[in-house]
Amino acid sequence: MGPRKSSNELKPMEMAVFFRELSLLFESGISMGEALYIMADNSTEKRKKELCEAIGRKVDEGCTLTDAISETEKFPQHAVRMIDIGQTSGKMEQVLDGLAVYYERQDSLGKSIKNALTFPLIMIAVMFCVLAVLIIKVLPLFGAVFRETGAKMPLILKLVTESSTFSAVLIGILVLILILLVAAFINAGKVLSSDGDGKGLIASIPFMKSLQRKSQAGNFAYSMALLLSGGVLLDHAVEMTAEMTESAWIKDKCSKISEDMMTGKTFAESVSEAGLLEGTYPSLLTAG
Repeated sequence: MGPRKSSNELKPMEMAVFFRELSLLFESGISMGEALYIMADNSTEKRKKELCEAIGRKVDEGCTLTDAISETEKFPQHAVRMIDIGQTSGKMEQVLDGLAVYYERQDSLGKSIKNALTFPLIMIAVMFCVLAVLIIKVLPLFGAVFRETGAKMPLILKLVTESSTFSAVLIGILVLILILLVAAFINAGKVLSSDGDGKGLIASIPFMKSLQRKSQAGNFAYSMALLLSGGVLLDHAVEMTAEMTESAWIKDKCSKISEDMMTGKTFAESVSEAGLLEGTYPSLLTAG
């Protein structure tokens, strides 16, 4: 069963800043509890100040950083497990720094997707506004010209100019289509930036599924890099990556990789046969 996402969780950039500051202070030789209090004192945000103080108090009371962070319910299971690995392996500095980079990457990905979808949405909205102006202002003028000249009007023009109900229904349909398109774009952004498997019509579109799986494969590779840098053995790293992800697709791939490795195949061969990483990446793994 995948990790559950809490509605109170920090945003990716908030976690990136938190782990970056904690990493810098810890690398300077400051104890974990003191580092958290320094972060609280230097923070101008009430939410962050309270969070750092709460974690700092727990650490001072004898809790491990893993337990203190987990009890706040503001960090995803991925971050909690990585902190635990850092404490167990004695490589907390590398893990904190890796988490900062990981969540910076997640934030950058989310912003890139948002920016990529914003321009098409604006263009679609402008197009629908133009259509509404044509229906309300321009087409009635054409209707008047047709009536004055005695020419026969096309059916659609006649309906628009002579029936206010038809015009209202037509504009209502355009507004509904615009709302559905906006919802589809927003859902597409969530599907691409999510670590889980998207649901619904948008997620079932072939190219959307392909893009999401490329993103998930990238998250798999980065999670593996973090775990290995924390001193976790390769086979355990694959199992832990499966536990930390919300994607059923990644879980299935990790399960197949683990099974193949148990039969004596190398990690690179297992990844290649699972079809998780494509192109030159399996060759790079072989070289590694």
